[in-house]
Amino acid sequence: MGIFGWKKSGDEKKADAVGAAAGAAGGQAAGAESAFSPEKASRFFDHARTAHETMNFPYAMQLWLSGMRLDPTNMPALESFFRSVASFLEKTDGKGRPEKDVTKPISGGSPVDRYLLALLDWGMRPLEPTAAVRATELGAAIGLKEPIHWIGMRAFNCALRDKKPRKDLLIKLKEATSKAGAFDLSVQCAEAALRLDPTDGPLATEIRNLSAQATMNKGGFENTGEAGGFRANIKDAEKQRLLEAQDAIVKTSDTMDILIKAAEDEHAKRPTDIATVQVLIKRLMERARPEDEAKALRLMDEMYAITKQFGFREQAGDLRMRIADRKLRALKETAEARPNDATARANLDKAQRDFLEYELEEFKLRVEAYPTDLGRKYRLAQRYFNLGLMDESIALFQESQNDPKLRGESLKFLGRSFLKIGWVGEAIETFRRALDSRDLLPDLSMEVKYDLMRALKAKGQQDRDLGSAEEAEKIASSIAMQQITYRDIRQQRDELKKLIGDLRGGGIAPPPPVDTSNS
Repeated sequence: MGIFGWKKSGDEKKADAVGAAAGAAGGQAAGAESAFSPEKASRFFDHARTAHETMNFPYAMQLWLSGMRLDPTNMPALESFFRSVASFLEKTDGKGRPEKDVTKPISGGSPVDRYLLALLDWGMRPLEPTAAVRATELGAAIGLKEPIHWIGMRAFNCALRDKKPRKDLLIKLKEATSKAGAFDLSVQCAEAALRLDPTDGPLATEIRNLSAQATMNKGGFENTGEAGGFRANIKDAEKQRLLEAQDAIVKTSDTMDILIKAAEDEHAKRPTDIATVQVLIKRLMERARPEDEAKALRLMDEMYAITKQFGFREQAGDLRMRIADRKLRALKETAEARPNDATARANLDKAQRDFLEYELEEFKLRVEAYPTDLGRKYRLAQRYFNLGLMDESIALFQESQNDPKLRGESLKFLGRSFLKIGWVGEAIETFRRALDSRDLLPDLSMEVKYDLMRALKAKGQQDRDLGSAEEAEKIASSIAMQQITYRDIRQQRDELKKLIGDLRGGGIAPPPPVDTSNS
């Protein structure tokens, strides 16, 4: 049946599949199966969802990759990773590049690491067929099955949409998908390659063999989810074209026109059907022309008025915030291009304040609609924090810390809130509690250590407390040894050494102001 081909269910199936992936990933140490753990991976995935929801897309990408390194068979994580990459590219207008921290978890050089690096490379260059095929090859090489069905279909579409489709890439894709047991797709790749070179007799023979294998294996993945299924029994060409358009990881203008037309036709038949309207909204937001966004907003508002389902109201708020954020970025670019233009600077300052206040009102409504949802309370607390409303943010962070997935982040911001109002002792205690939390991820741990250092430094300055200053200097030194380029750690370390020298010398100069900045 192949490495992931057998039929099991639940945790047993997941554990067996992951263990097989470890065994297939040649080049790793003996007993490497223990390095794969769906349970540990799920913790990264939980944090990744939170990072994505809070629009920290690079961190979300890093967390998805960290989790897939422990569970490379996880399909929801694979799909969510590409959503985070797409959001990152959208936010940076396609010009952004991931920082080194994103690739740190997958820099070990193992076969799984190379596969995940290839996924990231393809995600950052979604129209590049070479990157798409490379990711498919490396995934197939470690024995992945269902992920290669999902990736391979998109890589195939990517290769066909290239200005000059390449036979060699289609052949590589044929071999990789065949290795993963995706014989239907392997046949399609081979047929496309043969169309580019009709004189290739051996390839024509291989197509017949692959077709026979596909017939023998028919049904193995027919019922896979919409993203990865192969619909060999679909005879209607128009339906097949629509399904292929839905499978494309990067949708061209023509593809989006097909999808939107189909969604509009369905909506015309069932104008108040919730699922139908949601599909049309999704397609409009994928194409994202100004008129599409305006129509999507009308549909969201209409459906909220009809159904009273707050999800539609929340969708509309998200879209309005996205539009406002684009306008804000345009004003920022103008102000940066005209550094001496006081009017441009004033317009930007006002727009930033208005945006923060608008966000605050949006998240207030969400907490009112879902009063027990700690995730929404956490996001509202962030907005209070950004506006400098510390009492309100403290109360909500104290609640959201009770969600294990949000505990580390909530304690980090809670400590920062205390520091901003001058409650240095409470800030220190809160940062210590955060560091004692279980499952604190490396990046968050580094942030909290830095914050604890700042708080201890503030206590040393404020109370002329030598012990606090010395502890702060030790933390600064440990951060510098781990990552010398982290923020302004070298400057902080130098300032702490000077502070310690002053305190040991019995200096009586007035202490400098306490640093209560957000960072």
